[in-house]
Amino acid sequence: MNYIRSLANKSISRFVIFGSINTILSNFFLLILINLIPVSLATFFSQLFHSASAYLLGKKRIFNKKGNPPLFILLTFISWILQWTLVRFFLNLGFSELITVLIVIPFVAINSFFFQKKFVFA
Repeated sequence: MNYIRSLANKSISRFVIFGSINTILSNFFLLILINLIPVSLATFFSQLFHSASAYLLGKKRIFNKKGNPPLFILLTFISWILQWTLVRFFLNLGFSELITVLIVIPFVAINSFFFQKKFVFA
């Protein structure tokens, strides 16, 4: 029990838990929007929702610090470019879409955590 409590107090654990919840909610939001408005707008608004809630969760629940919104916006852009580049790379190597996502998402998430911890919420 102490191990679980200790794990829950670590920012990496909170990052995984709240990040997972945020991702599920953002994709649920996308599924709703995609049936109501054009895909381009649905993905844009879903990404806005995801980014805003990720920043607020980082500020209030994960790192418990004020944070730097401009750096977070930069991180969002860098993460998108990194994800896009890695997905193209692995798809070009012949990996399936599922395997590609399973490889890329943890890599992007780990980089996001460390960038947020060291710069955005330092």
